[in-house]
Amino acid sequence: YALCSGHTLTHMDCDRVFVRIYLDQSATGTSGWGNVNYWTGEAFETGMVSVSSGSYKVERNQYYRVQGAHSVTEGGFTATSPLNNGLR
Repeated sequence: YALCSGHTLTHMDCDRVFVRIYLDQSATGTSGWGNVNYWTGEAFETGMVSVSSGSYKVERNQYYRVQGAHSVTEGGFTATSPLNNGLR
């Protein structure tokens, strides 16, 4: 089992805070990555959002990585991050 989580904090309360984490799987750990699931967290009028996969069953003899992206919206302007690699 694996537990994936992501958190985003802002310097001030914002209209919308968003985070999404992606669980990817590969047979080699170096190529052939494919997304097996993702989880989304969204909050309004706040400065923080969290998301968790809960206990997620993974397969033996496979490699896994978690990637995440987040964004914040304030006053009609949205700032986003590129997809970030996490632990493998």
